[in-house]
Order: sequence, then structure tokens, then C-alpha cells
Amino acid sequence: MRSLPLLLLLAACDAGPGDSEPMVPDDSAVDTSWSVALVAVSEGSFTMGCDPGRDPACDPDELPAHPVSVSAFGIMETELSHAAWQACVDDGVCGELLLPPGADRRPQLPVTGLTRTQAELVCGWAGLRLPTEAEWEWAARGDDGRLYPWGDAAPDCTLANGRSCGAPLLPVRSLEAGASPVGALHMSGNAWEWVSDGYDADYYQDSPEQDPTGPDTSALDQLRGVAIYSSDAALRASNRQVAVEGMTCPLCGVRCAGEAP
Repeated sequence: MRSLPLLLLLAACDAGPGDSEPMVPDDSAVDTSWSVALVAVSEGSFTMGCDPGRDPACDPDELPAHPVSVSAFGIMETELSHAAWQACVDDGVCGELLLPPGADRRPQLPVTGLTRTQAELVCGWAGLRLPTEAEWEWAARGDDGRLYPWGDAAPDCTLANGRSCGAPLLPVRSLEAGASPVGALHMSGNAWEWVSDGYDADYYQDSPEQDPTGPDTSALDQLRGVAIYSSDAALRASNRQVAVEGMTCPLCGVRCAGEAP
């Protein structure tokens, strides 16, 4: 499964409606200004990857579970929005995105359709960077070994916007019940998020314990956070996704990181 390009995986997903759908805030009540505000993530140690003793859905590339220590940093509270991307366009740094006809560009929705290069560009414009995979997972699950950003409770449409919800992308500031331990929203479901690490299915076998940054060489990139076409099983915080270098996908977005606020 992990050897398939992400676009093929997305195309193979059945996005049929679920029994219930996330509540979509009325546009008039949603803040459409852009923000790249960071939440603080303290230094700490956690078990990265999947523990088969707690999680029967482990994928091979999530093994073995291993100890990792991460230095303090900051990560965006929300996925980067269309409003923020447009501000980057208006500054002459980012370019107009070539989205499919009819794609929703409302300012409060997560910007998607990004290549990794575009994600790096917009983060750099904001004075930020892509998070490492270890930083992303630490911010998503904390130190208690939880399966999902919100804990161990099974996903539902009040917690994460996945395939079973049958819903479109939701505003970046929504589903607050599904927030991670640091208060970051939509770290599971909604849009995929680029990280700075290259991808190696066997990297966890011998990755460094302190601030790992991914394999030294890799022709593959990596995404975290899964998306609206993802199954409930894929919504786990340890889930990893390979991406072909230079690829674009309709649901690839970004959540930037930087110095601790």
C-alpha cells in the first residue's frame, strides 16, 4: 500500500456520505482573516510510531515504536488557509494555484493542491519552515501514547473530518473537540500536511533519538495528518504517507513550524 503514489490512493478512496457530518460553521460567523499564529510545543520525550500492544492497525512503516526527544518549537494552531496563501500571492512571493474547476477557495478553508516546494515557499514567506516528522507527531499526540490527537476514543465527525463523514473540507478553525494536546486543530483529517523529512519505510529502525530529521537521502517526500478521503483507521496520529518527489495532490496542504512563541 505504501508504495503507491498518493494520488492513486486518493483516487481509489470511496468518499460516500457517512451517518453524520461535521457541523460546518456559517460563513458569516467564521473569521476570514489570515493568521500563521503558532502554539508553543515544549521540549519533551515520547514514544514515536505505533505500539502493536495498544494499536492493532499498525502499518509496517510505523514500526518499531521508539523513544524520541524533541526540542521546544512552535507549530501553527491551524492548517494554512486560503486567506494566508492569498496574502503571500499579494506580496509577490507565492503564485496563483491551479486548482480543479469548481474548487472551493473560501478564505477560511485550508489551502490545498500544494507541492512540497510550494509549502516550503509559503512557510518561508511567513518566517517559518516545515515541521519535522517528529515535531509533527509530538504536537499531534503528546507523551501519553494516545492513538489520535484527541485521545483514544474512536473517530467520529465531531473529532475529525475523514471519509466516513462524507463532507468537504472544513474551515481551519473548526472541530475544536478534536484538538491535539497542544491545542492544534485538524491534525487528523481535513487536509494532508507536508513535513520536512524525506520518506524511508525503514527509517524507524535506526533513527536518532534526539530531534530526528529524516533519512539523509531520499527521492520520496512525506505527508502527515491524513485527509477527508481517509478511513477511520488512517486517522491515527502515527500514520505516515509517502509522496513522490515534486507531486501535487488536490488535498495536500501545510501547517508551518518555527521558533517557540
